[in-house]
Amino acid sequence: MTNLNSQHTIDGASTDPVTRHLMQTRERLMQSDASFYLGDPAKAFTGKVVWKRIGRGNRLVTTESAAAVDAAQQAEAAADTNSADSADIASPTDTDPILEAAVLSAIVVIDFDDCWLTPCGHWKGPNKVTKKFEDLKMSFQGKAPTKDFLAQDFSSAVNNAKILMYEVALGGAKSNGFLTVSRIAADALRFRHVVFEELTKSTDNGSDTASDDDSWTMSNWPVIHSEAELISPNRCNAALAGATVRVTFTLNHWFIDNASKDQSPATNCFVADVQSIRVLINPTSQAMSPKKRKTARRDPADESPKKRNNR
Repeated sequence: MTNLNSQHTIDGASTDPVTRHLMQTRERLMQSDASFYLGDPAKAFTGKVVWKRIGRGNRLVTTESAAAVDAAQQAEAAADTNSADSADIASPTDTDPILEAAVLSAIVVIDFDDCWLTPCGHWKGPNKVTKKFEDLKMSFQGKAPTKDFLAQDFSSAVNNAKILMYEVALGGAKSNGFLTVSRIAADALRFRHVVFEELTKSTDNGSDTASDDDSWTMSNWPVIHSEAELISPNRCNAALAGATVRVTFTLNHWFIDNASKDQSPATNCFVADVQSIRVLINPTSQAMSPKKRKTARRDPADESPKKRNNR
């Protein structure tokens, strides 16, 4: 049944179909084993996720996978110490544990004024950030839903995000990227999606490597309509701007020290990479104000210029 932390129960007699649908979605996220609901006011994910260093940055991973990797590394170090011949040490295999990114989830409304999900990504040629077309990253901003119980969850999501970010932030530097503010100075969450993935091919030894022809794919396109159908890239902006969605994502962190380059302050940069987007409520139509003019009783084109000028 419903998680006691959810605070809201479903009453078919007292809720409309839309509210009932949102409550059911929320309950599934609270109880899901596939992701951690960031809006959980009870912070049930505490102790189940941890930051781990990967390359130059940090990634939020599951505690279970981190413990498995640590145990494997300790076992390998012990074998290395006890082995008289390094050749006897088993090499890494596909069965060795790996770090598993923690998938978070949230319910947000995509800000109509900050939704950049166009097919071309507003590509205008190479620049300092995006040097190649295949480097495109689409982004959007999520704000609080209008339903009270989801608005409360969104507030919890912001507070929980701050807690997670505090665990890894360095140097007392300001943080940016994931937590932001909307144009009306309200809390918001920023997400991005890496559009293209490089195709891989299997080599003779069975490993995957980058393809020789530098081919790319969009097979990871994450947007699903409320009817469980993929939304094509050319329809995304219209279908998502203003929509209430469930978004799943992973969280990464980089510490950017600008001291050696310029006078810019150091920054803790947090990035939420989208895994999937599911539309829960379609966006309302954005009505345009009609141009005010007198109603013509006849086609103005049928009148002579002299008569039109004498009006």
